[in-house]
Amino acid sequence: MNKYLTQIAIVIAGVLIAGVIFITKEIKTSEPTTVKNTAPKVSVVTPVNEKDHIQGNPQANIVVVEYGDTECPPCKMFHTVMTQIMSNYGKSGQVAWVFRHSPIVGLHSKAPKEAEATECANLQGGNDMFWKFLDQIYTITPGNNGLDLAELPKIASSFKLDVTKFNTCLSTNATKSIVDQNLADALKVTGGQLSTPHLELILKTALTEEKITNIVTNFGTNMTISADNKHISFGGAYPYDAFKILVDIILK
Repeated sequence: MNKYLTQIAIVIAGVLIAGVIFITKEIKTSEPTTVKNTAPKVSVVTPVNEKDHIQGNPQANIVVVEYGDTECPPCKMFHTVMTQIMSNYGKSGQVAWVFRHSPIVGLHSKAPKEAEATECANLQGGNDMFWKFLDQIYTITPGNNGLDLAELPKIASSFKLDVTKFNTCLSTNATKSIVDQNLADALKVTGGQLSTPHLELILKTALTEEKITNIVTNFGTNMTISADNKHISFGGAYPYDAFKILVDIILK
C-alpha cells in the first residue's frame, strides 16, 4: 500500500513541477518587451526635401516631421511645445522641425483653406513667412473649426503681404495641390488611420538598446521604432516636459 502511495505522490509532484514550469514560461512570454519592430520596415515617409517647410538644420540629430491640422486642439498645443523645443535645441543643430499639412476635413472643414493660406504666404515671403503665418493661425484660432476665415487676409496684411495677390491665390486654389500632396503623404504614412498631430522622428544615429529600453520605460508601447533603430513613429501630442524626456533620451 505504501509503495502505491509513494508512486502516486511522485506522479503528483511531477505534475505540480511541470505546472510551475508551464506557468513560469507563460509569465515570461506575456511580459511586454519592446516597441521595436522585429521585421524590417520600409519607410513610406517622403524624405525631407527642398519643398518642405523646415526650421533648423536638415542634418540635425533629430528631425521631427509633423503632420498637423491647424484646427486641431492637440496640434495647437504641440505647436507651442515644438516652438519651445526649437528654442532650446534648434539653435545648436540638435533638433529640426518639418511641418506638413494633414487637415482632417471631416472634422475641420476650414483647415484645408487655412493650410492653403500658409502656402500662399510662402509664395510671397518664403519659408520664414510660412512659419510666421502658421504661428499666427495657431495663436488666434480657438480650434475645432473656430477661426473666421475672414481673418486670413488680415493676417496677410499684418505681415505686409500683397493682400490682393494673397486673396487671388486663395480664391483660385493656387496652392491646393501642395496641401493635397501633404495629406496624401500623411495618409500613406499612417495607413489611412490619420490622427493629428502625427509625428515621424528621423534620427541621425541609431538608438542603442539602452535608449530603446528607456523609451519603453517612459512611453510604453505608444511609439514604434523601426528595425534599423533610426526612426520613431507615433500619434498624439505630448506636453513639453514629456517630449523633452524623449528628446533627451535620444540625444544622450
